[in-house]
Amino acid sequence: MLFPDVVTLPDLAAHEAQALRSLHVSHVELQHTYESAQAASGRASRTHEIAEVYTDGDLFTHHPEALLELSHLATDYEREVGMLAWRYAGAAIVLGVTVLDRLIQCRPPLAEDTVTRLCEEPTLGELRSALSIPHTTLFLARGQKVRQDSEDRRQMAMKGMENIFSNAAAVSDRSAHDPEIETALLAEVSPPNRDPLYDGILEYLFALAEQLPYEISWYLKRSGTQTSARGRSLTSLRQVLNCDASATATRQGPDTGAGPAWKVYLCPAHSEALPAWPGPLAPGAVPEHPCGIVHDHRGPVELLRSHADLWLTELSGLPREVFDGDWTDALRRACEVLDARLEEESQADTDAPGVLSDVALMTSMAHDAAADGSLLQATTCLSHAETLALRL
Repeated sequence: MLFPDVVTLPDLAAHEAQALRSLHVSHVELQHTYESAQAASGRASRTHEIAEVYTDGDLFTHHPEALLELSHLATDYEREVGMLAWRYAGAAIVLGVTVLDRLIQCRPPLAEDTVTRLCEEPTLGELRSALSIPHTTLFLARGQKVRQDSEDRRQMAMKGMENIFSNAAAVSDRSAHDPEIETALLAEVSPPNRDPLYDGILEYLFALAEQLPYEISWYLKRSGTQTSARGRSLTSLRQVLNCDASATATRQGPDTGAGPAWKVYLCPAHSEALPAWPGPLAPGAVPEHPCGIVHDHRGPVELLRSHADLWLTELSGLPREVFDGDWTDALRRACEVLDARLEEESQADTDAPGVLSDVALMTSMAHDAAADGSLLQATTCLSHAETLALRL
């Protein structure tokens, strides 16, 4: 596949995009070369076996002897190409995962020297760490099935990594938890007289290394973070107070480098007492807004975490850590709790069941959007649910 157009996406620094592309074309070329080397090695081995059969008992056996030497050379070549491919595919994975994770977390671009270092061959520990992030939480802009399929492949790659650690420990008579294995390169623990330790995992690394630039492109285009992380475009309009007064003051969140992360408009009664939205007073005139209106400029994941911190965890009764993992699963669990509460309160003579029903409906819509990879749409649904929940 062609490298995706990520250079024009504003949240990705030019040096990040260039490094991703450079590693991408390198490991793709090496993958093709490695597959050709595998085919050549396999053919040499097979033709040697055939030659041995039809020259059995002959006085002159130069043909099978030549093919045996050719087979050894082809195997050595395959191994060296595989080690080179491991180096570039591993670096592409570590860099790609680091960039995608920092986009999801709305962190600033990586420094050039950091990117340069990440383009080097990763240690076994660095690669295992990159592979340890579940794809159900990393590939957030994808639908649930794509995320799960990627997660299944990631788990296979992790099994391969654990095998490498176990085999490296057995070869060197050390523990698999030895820090020297964590900080080693593959060539340093893979003896030349044994089968290469990358057997059984290299194909998964090729697939993930090729996938990551597309995931970065898809996330930026689908989630809306290409503008929100810069702090300028409005990603969420929220009502966080049930107050009829007009705003007279504006408090704002941390500066993202291009503007505040959020602005909350407050009346005199609330301008000094809103601990959930701590921030300095913003200078200048206050727009005509009701008290409790929030203009949020944060990315989808930060918005989802904000909803979890400010109202969804308390309303659902779920542990806060539930909302640090797979958002589709977390919202599903929240829906189950709300549906159970609806069942219990449906006969009560109060307006609360009607409000709770609306909150549950909007939370369900947020779940469906998250399952489809539409995180920004999920935050919009939760913003409506948040406003409704003020009446509970």
